[in-house]
Amino acid sequence: MRLLMQMRKKDRNSRKIFRRKNGIGEGERIELQRDITK
Repeated sequence: MRLLMQMRKKDRNSRKIFRRKNGIGEGERIELQRDITK
């Protein structure tokens, strides 16, 4: 369970960096999040 939380945190950080690099909009970021949680 703790490992999953760490992975989520790491994923959130990398997504933030990814968004900064590629200029993804808020809507697209939410779509990505929805795909990951599915």
